[in-house]
Amino acid sequence: MNPAESDAPTVAELAEALAQRQFVLHCQPIVELHGNRVICEAVSESEPSCDQ
Repeated sequence: MNPAESDAPTVAELAEALAQRQFVLHCQPIVELHGNRVICEAVSESEPSCDQ
């Protein structure tokens, strides 16, 4: 597929969405109960953002 034919948003569209606060971040913190500290924040259960 030609990049010009893609349905993906352009840089300008993404910049506008950021400016209008149209993004929502969903996080799942993993908390160490004994130390009462956050040890990891996973964006989703299937794609953690840290090593476990």
